[in-house]
Amino acid sequence: MQEYTEKEAQELVSAIRNTIDLSIKSPLFKSDIVKKALQKYGTGHDGVVIRLIYAQTGIVLRNAHEPNPNKTLGDAVVDMALYAASEGGSITPASQRELDESIIELSIMQSKTHLKGTAPSKQRAFDNRKHGVMVVYGQNSGIILPHTALEGQMARREMLEEACKRANLNADFWMQPNIDVYKFEAQTFIEESPGGKVMELPQR
Repeated sequence: MQEYTEKEAQELVSAIRNTIDLSIKSPLFKSDIVKKALQKYGTGHDGVVIRLIYAQTGIVLRNAHEPNPNKTLGDAVVDMALYAASEGGSITPASQRELDESIIELSIMQSKTHLKGTAPSKQRAFDNRKHGVMVVYGQNSGIILPHTALEGQMARREMLEEACKRANLNADFWMQPNIDVYKFEAQTFIEESPGGKVMELPQR
């Protein structure tokens, strides 16, 4: 598992904020220049999750996840920043005020493993104190991050059910044999304040 430093995360999170900021200010903004500056990060990841969180209340305003590990980390981060700015679970594009009042959280997924076998064996195959889960069915996917499960004291079945709901599937759909279920670990970094210093969240 490749680990990233807070200094590297600062650069990545700053790129996310700058990408969203520039896309708000100019519809003609081209992301290539931001991606080029992040080329050094390569493909050392199994996906990324970006969340914009309202600083005053902790409510998640926007989220975007890229489960494709074939993209470079820089490309994945910038693409998801653009998605968060335009959609990201909201019906309207991000505004400057929304960005200015939000803290950015970046989770870099690692050690993603496809869980196989029966539904009970999948449920036993991950540690709800360490792993996150992702369910994928066609174009639908839903993710529960490790720290989300810890903060919510979620049981393993609850994690799987909530991941299905986030994928717009029935809660018990993870039991079906034709749905892909993955476990993963993640490093999560978050701004201390909007545009401020980036720190790593404890993994346990």
